[in-house]
Amino acid sequence: MTNLINVPDYVPGHGLLKGKRVVITAAAGTGIGFSAAKRCIEEGAQVFISDIHEGRLQKAQDALEAEAGQRPDYAICDEAHHCIPGSTWANCVDHWGDIRLIGVTATPERLSGEGLGTVFEEMIVGPGVAELIAGGFLSKYKMFAPPQQLDTSQLHMRGGDYKKDE
Repeated sequence: MTNLINVPDYVPGHGLLKGKRVVITAAAGTGIGFSAAKRCIEEGAQVFISDIHEGRLQKAQDALEAEAGQRPDYAICDEAHHCIPGSTWANCVDHWGDIRLIGVTATPERLSGEGLGTVFEEMIVGPGVAELIAGGFLSKYKMFAPPQQLDTSQLHMRGGDYKKDE
């Protein structure tokens, strides 16, 4: 087990990303996105953050400015499956020009059938649930469901999903 008593000193930035532009999604909060944004700023990058929560984005901007010395630009968008022509994501990409963009989503197939190939060149599929459980990254689960099949014959579909108003 790792000795958590001896925490190493924080390594300051070395300018590894100087002159680069970085887009980080889901960066409003205290998790990996925020930490990645902070580190990229420390390494000299011009950072663009995004998240679906506008209030948290503004707080993240304030915190990054105070902690790392740069107030990043942002746009309100959530996951990369929203990155289609004319979307907020696509407009951000158009604004930034030639950038290296990494999109993260659990739903790479859109209900509308539109593809993501106009923005992303390659899709990397991560491990499935069974593999993550076997590796100890997720816990085993118990599924609870009604004992009978739900009758959906009277429900209508919109965009490949059931209408929410029914």
